[in-house]
Amino acid sequence: MYANSEGLARLINWMPSLEAVRTLSLQAGDKHLHFPPDVVKRVLMQLPGLTSLALDGKKVTAACLKLVPPRAGALKELSLSADSYHPEEAKLVLRSAPNLERLALPAYSDMTMACNALQLSRGGGEPLVTELIFKDHWSSMSPSTFSQLGDQFPELSTLDVHRVGLSSSILAAAFAPMPRVRVLKISKLCGYDGHVTTAKFTDFLSLLVAACPQLEELAVKHGVHHISGREHKAGKTQDPFPAAQGCFLQLPPSLRTLDLQDMRLEPDDIDASMLPNLKRAKFTNCGQVAKLEEIKRGLLTHCKRLQPSEVTVSEKVGSYFGY
Repeated sequence: MYANSEGLARLINWMPSLEAVRTLSLQAGDKHLHFPPDVVKRVLMQLPGLTSLALDGKKVTAACLKLVPPRAGALKELSLSADSYHPEEAKLVLRSAPNLERLALPAYSDMTMACNALQLSRGGGEPLVTELIFKDHWSSMSPSTFSQLGDQFPELSTLDVHRVGLSSSILAAAFAPMPRVRVLKISKLCGYDGHVTTAKFTDFLSLLVAACPQLEELAVKHGVHHISGREHKAGKTQDPFPAAQGCFLQLPPSLRTLDLQDMRLEPDDIDASMLPNLKRAKFTNCGQVAKLEEIKRGLLTHCKRLQPSEVTVSEKVGSYFGY
């Protein structure tokens, strides 16, 4: 719902029991349309029993976050956007949240700090976090940060990352095992003005697939780099997509859903005989349609739980910018 400061105050006053409120998701807005920080503070101070808290907007200041730790003991879900994330104050919140199970942060967050803070909240015990989400659109997670998540969050079962920056990063020698991860989603791997090389693409995904032996749902989208109108007029064209080159051959038999986008696939890049539990497959902008249809036929032959209607092959023409 949308409300101004007065409307939010009336809503709070109308509630028969503020102690019974368990969920707060607040978009505090920006400089043009917002709740002032004092309003955010008053709301937080009046809701002592929250188990789920999501804060977004530039008006969620560090001073606002300082009010959360005394009320964080029962939190199971916490979401801080790039605008509402303040590292030192976020650390204090995590130190006070021993029961946290779902955590959403900007991709540039210090996850070693987050892990240590949660361990401290549990008297040295491992974090209980089962779901990690990094969905901000303007920053990317480094492969080195990605590679350590399995050690830092051993209970992790769902990992959803908007962007991993491979353009200029050096990959780790191996990823920490993530034996409990069932759902893995990566929405973008390419840089702003260029695509990832095939070597970096395949190295990263080979390491990642090997680290997730119980994976049930995998979605990987390389993305498309930006071409400005001026660059287009000057003759710049879209980079070729990276080739898979066998990086998906080690997909585990537990896999049920596969969603791949913006890459080049060959018929021998996926071993259908190793995917007996596959129920859904989607290939978008993944190379020549004839080759994708061959992959589809192989999947339908070997994956007995897969129906023809659950295999989608589609091709986008040109770039996402209209040329």
